[in-house]
Amino acid sequence: MYVVNGGREAHTPYSLISVIDTNSSKKVRDIKINTNHVEAVVLEKSGPRMFCNLTSLSAVGVMDRDGSALKATWPLPEGDKANVAMALDEANHRLFVVTRNPGKLIVMNSDTGKVVTSLDAVGMVDDMSYDPQHKRLYLAGDGASRRLRTKGC
Repeated sequence: MYVVNGGREAHTPYSLISVIDTNSSKKVRDIKINTNHVEAVVLEKSGPRMFCNLTSLSAVGVMDRDGSALKATWPLPEGDKANVAMALDEANHRLFVVTRNPGKLIVMNSDTGKVVTSLDAVGMVDDMSYDPQHKRLYLAGDGASRRLRTKGC
């Protein structure tokens, strides 16, 4: 299990992603991230990558779980900030990131970090999930409901 801690809430200039062994309930290690606000974390099932929202940097971090090292930092498009929710369509190499300022869904290629497209979305999104069977994203936020289909992304 991966748990984000530290950062702005702990009054530290860095955040930690703690790796917990759920069989023994013991912490295995801490992964230090040099930003004070890390939000959503998404794990790749077919490989060792972990994606995390580096919210205070308006970027996405790509981490190697085996090596516990940040491999890449992908900046969000200019003006898109407060990235909190994230989901992954691993089969189609799409990483979905939602920002609060402004409310936007950003679709990235999960291999390169290149922005494929972006759409307006509800504001103050706290969480998002992806349904691969129906190719739908579900965003929990305020404002008007919006149905977002991922076909063609």
